[in-house]
Amino acid sequence: MKRIPTLIAGAAVVAAIAPASSSAATIVGDQSLGGPQVPTKSPTCGGGTCTLVHPNPAFGMVSPVSGVITKWRIKNGGAYDATGTLRVVEVVDPFEEVVKGIATANPPQVLSLPDNQLPARLPITAGQSIAVDVTGNPKVIFDDNFLGAVERFLGGLPDGETQQNGNNIVDSNGSLALQATVEPDADADGFGDETQDPCLGDAANACKAAALPPGSPGAPVGLDRTPPRASASFSRRYKLAKALRRGVKGKVTSNESGRITAQLERKLKRGRKTRTSVVATGEARLGKPGTSALKLKFGPTARKSLAKLGKVSLTLRITVRDDAGNPTVVTKRISLKK
Repeated sequence: MKRIPTLIAGAAVVAAIAPASSSAATIVGDQSLGGPQVPTKSPTCGGGTCTLVHPNPAFGMVSPVSGVITKWRIKNGGAYDATGTLRVVEVVDPFEEVVKGIATANPPQVLSLPDNQLPARLPITAGQSIAVDVTGNPKVIFDDNFLGAVERFLGGLPDGETQQNGNNIVDSNGSLALQATVEPDADADGFGDETQDPCLGDAANACKAAALPPGSPGAPVGLDRTPPRASASFSRRYKLAKALRRGVKGKVTSNESGRITAQLERKLKRGRKTRTSVVATGEARLGKPGTSALKLKFGPTARKSLAKLGKVSLTLRITVRDDAGNPTVVTKRISLKK
């Protein structure tokens, strides 16, 4: 358990929850993206994706209002081919760093600029927090204004799942340079009332379907709520040394284009408690319906600990998410043996 500071500047707290004066929109997150910055840090996602979360609600990542996120902003100090995906999460327990994935803004966005300002359409409820998935190890920038820690969840935090205690990546005067704009959604149709809703009051989306093309930031809610049909082909057994050195390889098939993320999980018992540890991650992209190769790579810490074992059983968890954001999860059991 990590100690979470409780004192921050009063002005920063007010800024983090105050609506913008020129509109009813609310800025959630780091209010000083142009302020003093500490050296950039790479989250080191092990060649895959990881979710970065501020578990402490004092950092301003918690939305004080319900509505729709219509745009978001993140700074990147390097690796401009890296991608980022805005997340909505619920911090269940800030002291034990227990976090639940709620929803994801798709598709991932390339963080090609030092200051990335990106469109979104992602509902959020008061009390939920913003977070970000990063892939490709961008040089994440932290503003030198708070004392605290950012948690890293290797393999990404799947929507609907609750995980405890990612790997801490910063424990200094730095807050994640991330913010989001939340607009009201008076008719609860999933569109920001100020910039996205051409048919305010039309909760059934009757005119939006004609006014906005599918795939646009204001595309109608409900046009595609069907998860993809997905399957995976992996061996049940792998040679331990070879898998640790070259990774675990297999194939994933889906009837829709989209993003594939995967992780290998190992259950560890400590007394009466069971903890799940992610030991390998991987991802792939399906540009069209069909089959894609997928390889999961082990991080250096996992390779070192698993190499000492004669045999280990792991859970392979694969998430296939179509371009509309609908997920399908496929799980398999595999074993590594000398």
